[in-house]
Amino acid sequence: MKPEQVNKLYNKLTPQEQAALCFDAAIRQDKNELDSIVASIEQHTYKCLDYRYRKRVMGLYMLGLFYGGMYWKTRTLMTAAAFVPDCQQEAHLFLNKLSSMDVALIAVCEQIKVDIIAVRTLAGCIGEPTFNQWAEPEQVAEYTEILLSVVD
Repeated sequence: MKPEQVNKLYNKLTPQEQAALCFDAAIRQDKNELDSIVASIEQHTYKCLDYRYRKRVMGLYMLGLFYGGMYWKTRTLMTAAAFVPDCQQEAHLFLNKLSSMDVALIAVCEQIKVDIIAVRTLAGCIGEPTFNQWAEPEQVAEYTEILLSVVD
């Protein structure tokens, strides 16, 4: 099928179908298809809340979700390593990562002036132990940079 014919088909798709194709093209880094899909999407004029506000709110949600993903992945790996003979050193490395993540989250929440309890609630970490006594400064700096990049 010719590109022009494919582009005409994009107009007939629902916004959900266009979004799925757009997501797929973005992941594959197919700029031409991505541009074609975006060009076919119906445009509207909206009255909405301030962009900086919306960006920060979305960033805060992303912070909680991203932190939760990192936390639970690392916590799972630490727990698994703790039960495998001869993997105690790996378990300790994961403990250092968890500790560094906790210290970084505290620093980020203080810097951006958001309640850490809210972030940890979204991350599913409320009531879970904190591990901040084994933090390593280099890892704290790395995680702080990562978490700040998610918010902004």
